[in-house]
Amino acid sequence: MATHRFPLQRLPYDLRSEVLNTMDYHEIFALSFASKKTLSMVRDLRVKPKWARVNLTSSNQLAVFFDCCFYFFELERPGSKDQILTLNDHPASVEIMGRGYRFGRDTLRLTWSNQGRTIGEWIQQFFSIHQRDTRYGVSFESQKMKFDVQSLRNTFPKLKQISIHCSQEEPNENGISSSENVLRAFMPDIVELLLYRLPRNLSIGSIGMANLNFLELYLNSSLFDLKLEDLLSLNVRHCIININEFSLREINRFFKLWIRGFNSRLGDLHIYGYSKAIPDWNLLLKGLKAVEKEEKEEIVEDEDEEESEDEDEAGEAGAQEVRVEAADAERNPEDEPQEEVLDEAEAVAEEEPDEVAEDSEEDEDDEEYEEEEEDEEGIEDEESELEEYEDEEEPKEAQIAPVAAVPRVVPVPRIAPVVPVAPVAQEEEVPLGKRAGAENADVVKKYIIRNCLGVCAEIETEFNITYYVTVSVKLTVKK
Repeated sequence: MATHRFPLQRLPYDLRSEVLNTMDYHEIFALSFASKKTLSMVRDLRVKPKWARVNLTSSNQLAVFFDCCFYFFELERPGSKDQILTLNDHPASVEIMGRGYRFGRDTLRLTWSNQGRTIGEWIQQFFSIHQRDTRYGVSFESQKMKFDVQSLRNTFPKLKQISIHCSQEEPNENGISSSENVLRAFMPDIVELLLYRLPRNLSIGSIGMANLNFLELYLNSSLFDLKLEDLLSLNVRHCIININEFSLREINRFFKLWIRGFNSRLGDLHIYGYSKAIPDWNLLLKGLKAVEKEEKEEIVEDEDEEESEDEDEAGEAGAQEVRVEAADAERNPEDEPQEEVLDEAEAVAEEEPDEVAEDSEEDEDDEEYEEEEEDEEGIEDEESELEEYEDEEEPKEAQIAPVAAVPRVVPVPRIAPVVPVAPVAQEEEVPLGKRAGAENADVVKKYIIRNCLGVCAEIETEFNITYYVTVSVKLTVKK
């Protein structure tokens, strides 16, 4: 059967829509560049991808995702790779790549011309053919492109989610960097912000004051010190901060202020960082009256165990009493009368005083005999000492002999021997895995705190040991 060409634009609206629905996304996108009428046809089709993304980074890329199909439109940079572009520059060409079940195991690869359009016009066309409620995400890298507020607002619609890769680029003549221009252009409308490094003239406080639902900061590559003022200035629901190092004392001070009612809008706060030593969680929990989650369960278990032990002891005591009563019953049977036992005891008591009196008289006679022997021995010793004193001769008078002169000896100075000093042995640094508290690595502990408004929050702590110590502190408000 021979194929016949027919003008697409002359078809009725219903048939034309059916034909457009059979086309792939890159074909629909190409058709939108043909004329204003075809652009209107494509817009009426109301294409709705699951998500669409624009990456203005080292490779300017337009990405879109449908049902298990990805399309990438890469706008090739004109000139050298190090050249800094603007939205008014023309791409050298457009490389298209498609992946998914529509293409099987193969990958779609095409090359288009720039259609005589700038980078900004390509982005405008990309946004215009989708439904308004399409979920967009845009990434900016200020090191590769220069942005100004007006061109950004003309090119992009009102965005809800953006991410910015900030660089330490030189500011313009007004002292404002490109990353600051991006924030100024979209900050009134965005609800989710992902920020890599901070712009030169901005702080966490100036960014966190915005009415955001989600804020994620990556400050690992900068020497940034997280302070209490930065945490208090946050006006976000969910915040994630990745930083080199942070002070547990500052986090403790922030938690104490949260208990007093500060930052009531905060839903959860996650802080990740590094440390040169094993963290002391007592610094974090000091004065918070935090209760560990496991303690409640252990207290209930201990109470149950104590009750069971008391019951066992009571049962054993009752059994012992029964045994004692049985033994007493065996020793004193009812058949033997108790009167005979009492008579025997009285007879034994009457015999005992006579024997005790005889024993006491014998002891008194022995003591008198020993005292007489000691007196006789003392008299004999005194007589022998007097005889020895009379036999001793009187000593002669001592004669004093002349003493010869002793020559004077000149003292010779002594030289103290030099004792070699042993080198001080340097203490070897203890590896992180063998330091005190290292056994608690990879152990997640959870604590509950309550603020003055009666709202509870959960604090989760954890640290891991590799070549360094990674520390994480999470605060989740239970509403």
